[in-house]
Amino acid sequence: MAEYKTIKGFKTQSYATDPVAATAAWSAGGNYPTPMSEGGAAGTQTAGLGFGGTPGGLTTTAEYDGTTWAVSPGSLGTGRYANGGCGTQTAALCVSGYSGGVKNEVEEYNGSAWSEVNNIPLAGYDMLALGTQTAAVATTARWHPYPTLKTDSYEYDGTSWSAGGALPAVRAVATGVGTQTASLVMAGISTIPYGGFYQSCLEYDGSTWTLATGDLNRSGSMLAGGSGLQTAALIYGGLYVPGPTVLADTESYNGTTWTELNNLSTARTIMGSPAGTNTTALGFAGGAPSESNATEEWNDYSSTNPAPDKTMMNQGQIWYNTTGNALKYTSAVGAWASGGALPVARRNETGIGSQTAALAAGGTPPSGYPGVTTNTESYNGTAWAAVNSFNTARTNIGANSLGTQTAAQISGGVTHPPTVGYDVSEQYDGTSWTEKADLNEVKLVGASGGTTTAGFYAGGGNAPGATQYTSTETWDGTSWAETNNINTGRRYLAGGGPTSAALIFGGGPLPVISSLGLTESWDGTSWTETNNLNGARQYLAGLTGPATSTSAVAVGGQTSPSFPATNGTEKWDGTSWATGPTLGTGRSQMSGNSAASATAGLVAGGQPYSTATEEWTISDTVKTVTVS
Repeated sequence: MAEYKTIKGFKTQSYATDPVAATAAWSAGGNYPTPMSEGGAAGTQTAGLGFGGTPGGLTTTAEYDGTTWAVSPGSLGTGRYANGGCGTQTAALCVSGYSGGVKNEVEEYNGSAWSEVNNIPLAGYDMLALGTQTAAVATTARWHPYPTLKTDSYEYDGTSWSAGGALPAVRAVATGVGTQTASLVMAGISTIPYGGFYQSCLEYDGSTWTLATGDLNRSGSMLAGGSGLQTAALIYGGLYVPGPTVLADTESYNGTTWTELNNLSTARTIMGSPAGTNTTALGFAGGAPSESNATEEWNDYSSTNPAPDKTMMNQGQIWYNTTGNALKYTSAVGAWASGGALPVARRNETGIGSQTAALAAGGTPPSGYPGVTTNTESYNGTAWAAVNSFNTARTNIGANSLGTQTAAQISGGVTHPPTVGYDVSEQYDGTSWTEKADLNEVKLVGASGGTTTAGFYAGGGNAPGATQYTSTETWDGTSWAETNNINTGRRYLAGGGPTSAALIFGGGPLPVISSLGLTESWDGTSWTETNNLNGARQYLAGLTGPATSTSAVAVGGQTSPSFPATNGTEKWDGTSWATGPTLGTGRSQMSGNSAASATAGLVAGGQPYSTATEEWTISDTVKTVTVS
């Protein structure tokens, strides 16, 4: 404890109101004047513009002030939908579109009226326009004669159009952000009708299109919303076929990597999305699947992007509240809360994804035990829904598997009766499962992590048999290769992380006679033993993700010697484990998350047979200093 004489004279901040926690989420804005979709957009979150759209070919123009939409007296000269839009609220550009045929007309808006200017050389439907009224690039349309796919792009200088750089390959109905000389094109399709979905993105420097560094986490989409710049982008919503599936997913890009964030409140596609930024964006109207007038605002508030008229909270911050005359501080507090129940109770299923975009696959249901299932369910942060089943029924795949909700991979497992072990790998693209190259040997209840292009599988056991493997296999998107072993062979362990910084923990042997608290970290080359769990356990779940070697959560499992299911939680900080809040219900053999974090994840199902989902969240909480 600090003595008064050692802290006397130190200064602290003082505020009339407490600082607020960082947040990144969508919230409701003012409704668009009329339900519509496929309209053009320009501007920002607080000075937005919407124009055109369907039903029909609308001429309506509306302006947004950050709170309310108002219809502008200036209507488009040519009604249309599937038109491109860019620029600002007072200097916008409307490019091409469709109404009774594919249009090549272009119009400029000056804040009160539209006027026709020189046409784009080639008419296009679902045109993407990026930049400003005097320096724009248009591309990825379905071109005349409709619906031809081309590599064309065209540049506008405020007066006339000229040919821009050719795309590396045909791409249509994509999303984009940025300027004429620094653009980013995201997702889209390569075949008609609606096929060849792209996860990749393209960058444009004003003359040449090249593949961007990072691929989207989603398997692909079209007609999504986008905001921001080439190196600080946001993509949200969209449509994926077959299905079709309307998406609520949101991802942010830092110029290298895409990160999944909180979903739209309502899944939608072909919405209006002004340029905005990746921290303050706007999505309005669109199909969900019918025309909507709903508006959502994205705000990613942090210490570097503070909320208006607010002081942002920092972890460990201390201040004096002058209104309540109290000394206060922030503390990171974790808690479990109930989520949506699984449709059917089961145990030994595998988990993939994040707290708001997860999958649960396989496992053993109570009905027909000891049978196994191919069932797969997806979770949207609120409820589970059945999606297409995988091909080979199995259980004991492992608490976590590779990837995300729309780009997942499961490997190994076992079925019974009779007991048959598998080396089979299958990938999920958000719609269906496809078999991929097998593991090098039959494995079950090992630890795995990474993505569908760079993953690992460590430890585990065989079936039938009682072997505990020390082997590690890495996945490169095409095949598995054996690499350096873990230090202690075991099964029923948990773990995850990228192939450059992974972590495995817990586990035990077969026959089940004891549990282990062992922890090992992986640096991309070899495994190193580090500090153990405080409580030895097996059949546990893990919340793991991009920073697993420095941040992970161990949940539930079975302890020794009597093997009751535990409700214990431990959090890893890169050096040691610390005990955290307990689960509402003690369980083992449940699924965890492979793309979660130490601050947000979930577990589902488990033994005793359960449908329960519990969500883990760590948030900065305000505490008051009390003296007694």
